[in-house]
Amino acid sequence: MTVLLSDVNFLDILVQAVSGNSGFVLDSSEVSQNFTSVGMDLSTELSQLNQNLNALQNKQDSYLFQSEKDLPYVSNDHPFKEDRLISQTTTIGKKSVAGISTSQTPLVFGDTEKGNLNNTDKAFYTRYRDEYWIREISDNQQITLNLESIGFDARVQLVNLNNGAIIGEYQDNTINGQSIGQLTFNTQQGIDYMVRVTSISDSNMTGDYTLTTTLGNLVLGVDDQKITGTLSNTDPDNNLRSGTFYDDYYLSNLTPFTQVNLRLASPGPEFDTYLQVIDAKTGNWVLYNDDNGSDPDWGTNSALAFTTQSGIDYIVRVTSYRNGATGNYSLEVNTSSSTSGGFSTSDDINHPILRSRLVDTYVLSGLTAGQDVNLNLNTNSTSTLTAQVFNRDTGETLVSSNNNSLNFTAAQGIDYGVRLIGIDGVNYNLTSNYGTVFEGSVIQLNQTLSSRIVNTDAIINPFESWWRTPTNSGYDGYYLSSNSLTSGQTVQINATSQDFNTVLYLFNASTGEYITFNNDDISGNTNSGITFMAQAGVDYLMMVTPFNPRGTGNYSINVTSLS
Repeated sequence: MTVLLSDVNFLDILVQAVSGNSGFVLDSSEVSQNFTSVGMDLSTELSQLNQNLNALQNKQDSYLFQSEKDLPYVSNDHPFKEDRLISQTTTIGKKSVAGISTSQTPLVFGDTEKGNLNNTDKAFYTRYRDEYWIREISDNQQITLNLESIGFDARVQLVNLNNGAIIGEYQDNTINGQSIGQLTFNTQQGIDYMVRVTSISDSNMTGDYTLTTTLGNLVLGVDDQKITGTLSNTDPDNNLRSGTFYDDYYLSNLTPFTQVNLRLASPGPEFDTYLQVIDAKTGNWVLYNDDNGSDPDWGTNSALAFTTQSGIDYIVRVTSYRNGATGNYSLEVNTSSSTSGGFSTSDDINHPILRSRLVDTYVLSGLTAGQDVNLNLNTNSTSTLTAQVFNRDTGETLVSSNNNSLNFTAAQGIDYGVRLIGIDGVNYNLTSNYGTVFEGSVIQLNQTLSSRIVNTDAIINPFESWWRTPTNSGYDGYYLSSNSLTSGQTVQINATSQDFNTVLYLFNASTGEYITFNNDDISGNTNSGITFMAQAGVDYLMMVTPFNPRGTGNYSINVTSLS
């Protein structure tokens, strides 16, 4: 415990604080022998004071100090029973929000998070930042946030998670290189709260910090980043997997229908990882993965990919497969959507030839108006590839580029597609920072198309949560516009092949949401069939793929109206 003195009558303040707040009477003679005056060199006296305080600890589990004169001092948190912490900061660095006066009684802090601002964090107006969601709180509660930092001047901001508005903020007070700040607010109905830890400077300052709250649970937000952590026996018990510990991370800055890719790995490995995705409002798991069996190189590590849904807040839980397992791990979060493919003259009619060049067509779903979309194209060839963004309903080309990157701003009311134009033998990887990318040629209602799966077709991400077949399977996608459908209409899709066991998937083409799949239809053979009822304004995407890894061959797909 470190105490920094800058005022007189410290002995009286110390005696009053300990006697009044700790539940026992402290005679000033117990410490007066160590202080002759506060104006002299106190290095020896401070060392003796620490020894005396340690001796006094035998009388009481904890000490609660509070200066009546805003005496500047800081102290390390002293562990309290039931993993709670006692605040030992004073009224220095406190601020009230929404007219709430800072309490003059000692604060008992609940959850504590230790973090580090560094150059791997996301920038916020040129400053690095970490963001925490405050969970498990109720309406009309008074909450105090405490931030202490070393190595940088910290700023704590309270943010409305629903609209991104800053409710209140406070810059720190710095004492001997350590920064202290507090912010107090009353919770209101209908608001989800986020705490942003950043710096007050624009120079990308970095350093360690400790963030605590009097109520609620702080969950670190992650988005498009790789973080490292340690699963230990001091972590909470996992109620969703008995006998294991866990660390939770809140998926922040997401819009509905965002593609999320998660990869959890333990070096060595030190433990067999287990990955859970949780609905934050219900506390129930939505998805989970132990060992990603579709990728043998991934071993006992875990991976998942999924599309976010409207109205759900997601928490990523890092835990273990075996009871009581601990160790270091890395969690990688990526919100881009990508697909791999290639051009081949042996491909089918859905990859037409345009002026001696081949064309692959993709659906880009799940975009929100105003998003700045970036498409990146990586290829194994030095030959020029052309990328075009087009309106799926009209076929109009909106943006075109011969470079490896293409940018546009999503507009309201447009369904987007992407055309890639190249030559035989060229393979590529297409990535979008927003939305979900699917291969998708147009198919009409009451139409049958014959095609074939080849080894240059687009490959499905093997980490997808909806994936039901072995890895390394190519697919063909088909886009069915809502313009040819009526609400409530019954539609049947059939995929048949004599060359391979077909698997059929159905998605909402506008959002990228997975709807259903079928492997072997009710006829008991290896063909596939799906029947669904059309919804107003919804475009659909059908995906045909072989059940067997790297399966190829001819097939037919038929879309029929049953009503």
